[in-house]
Amino acid sequence: MKPIFPQVTFCTWFIIFALVIIVPMWLGSPKDFWMVGFGAVLTTVLACLFIQVQMVLDGVHSTGYVHHNPKSFKQFFLSFGIILFSFGGASTFPTIQNDMVDRAKFKMSVYMGFSEFCVSRCVIRTFMVLLMVLIGECVPHFDKLLALVGGSTVSLLTFVLPNLFYMKLCDQESPGSGWKKRPISLHMRVFMWELILIGLFGGIAATYSAFIAIVNSFSFSKACLL
Repeated sequence: MKPIFPQVTFCTWFIIFALVIIVPMWLGSPKDFWMVGFGAVLTTVLACLFIQVQMVLDGVHSTGYVHHNPKSFKQFFLSFGIILFSFGGASTFPTIQNDMVDRAKFKMSVYMGFSEFCVSRCVIRTFMVLLMVLIGECVPHFDKLLALVGGSTVSLLTFVLPNLFYMKLCDQESPGSGWKKRPISLHMRVFMWELILIGLFGGIAATYSAFIAIVNSFSFSKACLL
C-alpha cells in the first residue's frame, strides 16, 4: 500500500484496519463472518504466489550477486519466538474438550460460545481491539512483542508443561481411587523429554532475544504515540 498511498504511515494503517475489523468482531459465530476466513486464505495464497513469481523473475533477470548477512543467535531465536506465538491457542482446546461431559459435542460448544449476541460482547470485543491498537502503537516493532510472548509463555504451554503433566499423570498410581499407572514406551518418553528441553532452551533464548530487541527498538526508533 505504500506505493499507492505514500503519505499514509504504518501507524495510521494500523488504526484504519482496527476500525474496519471492529464491526465484524461483533458477529455471532464463525459462520457469520466466513468472509474473513476466506479473505485470509485468499491473501495468503496470493502472497505466496507473488513471492514465487518474484523469485523466478529475480532468478531470470538478476545477474548481480545477492549478499546475505549471516544470522545471529538473537535473530534466530527471535524468529523462533514469533513462530511459537502462532500456536498460542493450541493448548486451550484439548483442556476444554477433556472437561466436557460429552466430548463429542465440542464443535457445538464452540459455535454456541459465539452465538449469543448482546451489548456486553460488543463492548468487550471492541475493548480488546482497542487494547491491541494501543499496544501496537506503543511498541515500535510489534513483531518483537509477539516473539516475547511466544518465547516466554507459549513455549511452556506447548512444549514443556503438557509433556511434564502427561508423564506425571501416567506415572502416578492410586489404587483407592482407581487410578492405574499407565506405561509409556521408551521412545515416547525420550521424544517428550526432547520436546521439553527444546522448549526450555528455545523459550529462554527467545525471551532473552525479544527483550533485548524491544529495549533496543525504543533506543533507535520512536513509538507511534511519541
